[in-house]
Amino acid sequence: MLVFLSEGEPSEQTDQFLNQDPDLALSKKGEEQAKQTGQALKQIINEHINSQKLNPKELVFVFMSSQHIRCIQTLAIVMQYLPAENKIIYIQNQLSDLQLPNLYKQEPLKEHFQINYDKKILGQFDKLYGVEIRKQNYIKGINVELKYPEDQVYCRARVGSFLIQIQKYVNGFTNKNHHIYICATHLGVQEILLDHYDGKCKNIDYCSLTTICFPENWQNPKLTLKAKTFWK
Repeated sequence: MLVFLSEGEPSEQTDQFLNQDPDLALSKKGEEQAKQTGQALKQIINEHINSQKLNPKELVFVFMSSQHIRCIQTLAIVMQYLPAENKIIYIQNQLSDLQLPNLYKQEPLKEHFQINYDKKILGQFDKLYGVEIRKQNYIKGINVELKYPEDQVYCRARVGSFLIQIQKYVNGFTNKNHHIYICATHLGVQEILLDHYDGKCKNIDYCSLTTICFPENWQNPKLTLKAKTFWK
């Protein structure tokens, strides 16, 4: 099962991240969105376990996130509601926001991610949420890496390459139906992945959930949720 989670509302609403810190934390509303979404995702996973007749003790949870702190924070909050012993978040480059020059005046991630990792993330997330942040990709061997600047074609290739590679990766396991991958990403990436699976959706909102199940041993993917929100 693949779960894609959009970022919660950032602390400063803006259409552009020019001339300001491009790596904003969540607003109070964004934190509440994440909490309500975590509660909903717990129920969704329980229903998945029951419908597939899975053994909860054999579940394998993997958590991946964009480098942006608003995604990491959203995922860390959601994780509090899930029955997972694993409390590690891997930073997966392909899940990053679209690096379009009309959104970002200059490459935003190298400097700002390191600042946030050193000052905000390192230690703070472990203390607040009991999670560990690891800066390396979990899914490796992807040919299309994050770069700046990007155009729409490259962004789609980057996200598409991740979706293809993660399916190949999980197919290497005998208990693949017990694998649940939860990925925190951005509104634009949600739109791309829905297009990838022919499930176009308008008005994608903060903390929306897209779930993809693979009824036939991770073959023939099926969209079971399309950017649905659960917060009020």
